[in-house]
Amino acid sequence: MQDDQPIFVPGKLGEVRADKDFENPVVTYSGEQVIVHGTISFLRSDSQITAVYRNQFNDIHRDTEKLRKQRGELAEKLWDLREQRKIRRDSNPEKVDQEIDRTIEKLAELDQALDGRNRSGIKWQRRIDDSYAMILAGSVLFLGGDNVVTALSAEDGRVLWKNAIHGKGYGLAAANQRLVVSTDLGTLHSFSFSKTIRPKVIEQKQKSVVLSSTPSSPDYAKIADRLLNESGIREGYCLVLGNGSAELALALARRSNLKIVGIDDDPARTAAARAFLHPTGLLGKQISVRTGDLRHLPFSHYFANLIVSEQALTSDAIATPPDEVLRVLRPFGGKAVLAFQPGPSAWLEQAEAKGWRVDSDQYQYAVLTRGAVTGSGEWTHLYADAANTSCSKDELRGPVQIQWFGQPGPHDIINRHSRPMSPLFKDGRVFVPANDKIITVDAYNGAPLWELAVPQSRRLGALKDCGQMAVNDEALYIAAQERCWHITTATGEVIAKYTTPQLIQGQRREWGYLATVGDQLFGSGKRPGASFREMARLNCDELEGDFREMICSDYLFSMDRRNGGLKWTYQNGVLFNNTIAIGDGHLYLIESRNAKARSDNDGRMRVDFFCEGENYLIKLDQYTGEKIWEKAFHFPYSQIMYLSYAREKLLVVGSYNVGANVHYGLFTFDSRSGDLVWQNSYKGDSIGGEHGEQWQHPVIIGDMIYQRPYAFDLNTGRQANYVLHRGGGGCGGLSGSAHYLYGRGSNPRIYELTEGETSGAPLTQVSRPGCWINIVAAGGLILIPESSSGCTCAYPIQTSIALVPES
Repeated sequence: MQDDQPIFVPGKLGEVRADKDFENPVVTYSGEQVIVHGTISFLRSDSQITAVYRNQFNDIHRDTEKLRKQRGELAEKLWDLREQRKIRRDSNPEKVDQEIDRTIEKLAELDQALDGRNRSGIKWQRRIDDSYAMILAGSVLFLGGDNVVTALSAEDGRVLWKNAIHGKGYGLAAANQRLVVSTDLGTLHSFSFSKTIRPKVIEQKQKSVVLSSTPSSPDYAKIADRLLNESGIREGYCLVLGNGSAELALALARRSNLKIVGIDDDPARTAAARAFLHPTGLLGKQISVRTGDLRHLPFSHYFANLIVSEQALTSDAIATPPDEVLRVLRPFGGKAVLAFQPGPSAWLEQAEAKGWRVDSDQYQYAVLTRGAVTGSGEWTHLYADAANTSCSKDELRGPVQIQWFGQPGPHDIINRHSRPMSPLFKDGRVFVPANDKIITVDAYNGAPLWELAVPQSRRLGALKDCGQMAVNDEALYIAAQERCWHITTATGEVIAKYTTPQLIQGQRREWGYLATVGDQLFGSGKRPGASFREMARLNCDELEGDFREMICSDYLFSMDRRNGGLKWTYQNGVLFNNTIAIGDGHLYLIESRNAKARSDNDGRMRVDFFCEGENYLIKLDQYTGEKIWEKAFHFPYSQIMYLSYAREKLLVVGSYNVGANVHYGLFTFDSRSGDLVWQNSYKGDSIGGEHGEQWQHPVIIGDMIYQRPYAFDLNTGRQANYVLHRGGGGCGGLSGSAHYLYGRGSNPRIYELTEGETSGAPLTQVSRPGCWINIVAAGGLILIPESSSGCTCAYPIQTSIALVPES
């Protein structure tokens, strides 16, 4: 509040408003922070500090509004021209360069006019290096920078003093003639106005802490070695039940990279454990301890990779029941290894879950390795599986709650409008496609597992192409130019790089389509540079709108996924990368052999050109590549087309324009014979395809096809009593599990499959998913890795999120 006026930022970039109607801006600027004091506003950007006369702003704003609008239009034009010069192959370079020069000259003239008018309202201005925070205290502005804090005169911008800090100064506070600065490295600095000859340096002194070694006490070092060797787990989260003295926690921390959480039901023991750990420097860094109910643990489901107990070492039981241990144990390989003395038999009698075993040496060890969540699904390809069903088959049911949130954040993630492929889930790991790299995290607690740079692997516009990643039991495969990388899922180690077979003499082809089923790896040969790769604002123009091109290939092949040995090849016509599906021991594809398709010279093709005349629906033996049958068929599509397989049915879906509206056509064929079973169509939104109207991919759940906004019976084509409304803004596709659909309606949303109309329910109200398929239900979780990178809308949190059923 300033002079009884509310001053606020309404979510628009660089604009601050202040009036009773919340409409008229008091300042517009490209910057990071504003401080309003009396008649002066102090504006901070990453390169300068500006003090402006706030009471003159309305006149200046009115005079310059027209100039700013003209400049904005020219800047947009210049941006588009430069991107056209960079990535449009059919543009005239000389003509574009001339237009760029003319636009730059006009911008310079406008900048000069704007600068003159804007300067009339400036009190002072000072250039600065990177800054991260600003506060006003009395007549002094304090700035937190990179390894420096600076004091400026609020009156004229003079530098009053500077001093070094350790890190980036994000936190500033002034009180009692002191300035306190906190940095991203966790260091606090305190400055005073009185001269200090030798500043105090306060830091924790780490001391060597010796574990107990008396004959009557457990040998914690030896026990920790046994627990780690037995479990094979040295990363992630470890829970110590009945933490006691914390000596077991310390022994484990010294021998692993585990983040260790100790819990005890006695506050006095917890306090003593903290005092014991404090000198080690590990408390709050690698080990945390807390007081809580051991019978009903205050932790989310599935979070612990390893569960041990210090309490069990000195008694034949622990307060936590076996089934409560199971509840918090991570699926897909999480281990509970509890060392008892004298033995665990009485404690194990409480267990309802099967699978516990007992090993013996000096102690008796109760060991449980957790398998998959009951009804767990997976997401191993762009559209869930190689059949392109977009359904994980996971049987989770809501309501759901937050399991974890955190990394990866937006920094390494591809811009949401460029529409990268979906994340993948397999055996408790989430594989996130980032900018020419892969980020892998633990699905159940968000712990970072590994990252790997894969140059030239970035693909954009997955809806017009195919995914560049696929995963199976032990390997992740990633296509990058003409190679496919074979990577272990557990560690990120690169095992091999397989090369695309070259079947066209004198012409090089890159790896296009990618799938893995059983012991086989499948690929296609596409022209170099065919896939959308360059990130630019023109990505929207390349993907959205009428008659946008899709990525195609010239041949198919299969390899042994373990060694890259070539099994078979198939070559005849031209095929789209997203009209290939694998199911029931066969590979299905749609091929075009018309003159326009065969004359393709860049690997990108309009759908109406591909569908001109007859296409061929083809069935190959998955193992040998032998053609089983082919059927000629004319598809009416002009905007998008997809192929999916489910339950001995082949579903072909695509869109085309009729008058002022886009229409979707659904054709279902018998996979055994290739005969048409049924066809249906429906009228969609207006033509133009500005926000996903033309490219919706089907989700097949059981015997139902969900094709936004309707549902159809897979066997008969009959339209069901179901209408899905987004529930908010968005353009992405739908994903599915056994009982729900997921998509963007402003926020991430979940949609029930019950009859009637639905707008779904928000999974969060503070974030947004990406612009294609970003929400994956698998492993008993709903996973939403960060994919809002580049978004300028007013969603306050950009983070990866996992949700879990409440019960």
